[in-house]
Amino acid sequence: MLVQVIRYIWLFFIYAFLGWTVEVIYSTCARGGFENRGFLNGPLCPIYGFGVVAVVLCLQPLKGNLLLLFLGSVLVTSALELVTGFLMEKIFHHRWWDYSNMPMNIGGYVCMAFSLVWGLACVFLITVIQPSVDFFVAHIPNLFSYIALPLLTVTFVIDSISTATAVFHFNRKLEEIEKIAAQIHQMSDDIGKRISSSASKVYTSDKMQKLKSEVQEHKESLENLKARLNDKINSMNYMQKRLVKAFPTMRSIKHAEALRKVKEALKTKRD
Repeated sequence: MLVQVIRYIWLFFIYAFLGWTVEVIYSTCARGGFENRGFLNGPLCPIYGFGVVAVVLCLQPLKGNLLLLFLGSVLVTSALELVTGFLMEKIFHHRWWDYSNMPMNIGGYVCMAFSLVWGLACVFLITVIQPSVDFFVAHIPNLFSYIALPLLTVTFVIDSISTATAVFHFNRKLEEIEKIAAQIHQMSDDIGKRISSSASKVYTSDKMQKLKSEVQEHKESLENLKARLNDKINSMNYMQKRLVKAFPTMRSIKHAEALRKVKEALKTKRD
């Protein structure tokens, strides 16, 4: 029993790392530069680790029937992606990936095209890659596993907690950005209304001077609000900026406009 538990824990970490590697290679080729594409800060994509463990546990007995293995892989990986996407949205209030523009999607969490790709990938994995990985894991000394796996697990847990904390702080920052943006919008409207109103009225020189003074004060307040908005965006820490870059299609459920401003600011800095 213990041997099997150790085996599956190793499989989780191995495939979480390999999944992260594939994501980084794809991102590097697509964007022309290194980018940590994982949800975590470390070189792990947990959904790949959990996905492969689920496929190995449920479907390895079907290795002799490629059609059943393929169909089972499509179902298992799609279910995992659907549940993961739904839970992450409910917990963190962000849609981390979105297939809404793809045909035959379910809530934007999964779509037929990617499900078929995952199915083919799992068939290749089970028939070609997994035997070599199993051979490698079987020859890892027990003493090394007893030392390495607890360290890896603790590191993974700490990384998960720190990332979740960064997302919650990021959500509060988005809320603050949204409030400042609303103030900017309101003040811009007030300035416009004052200028528009003055154009249709005849003022004495004293009243005109007072109006100009009030408009100038509003403009100064507006500039201060814009400076505060930029400060809020610039005060994002590395982890928060990395998540925005790692998930370019990410959408905020509660603060969509604030996230759009953050993305624009980060894109401007990169350009």
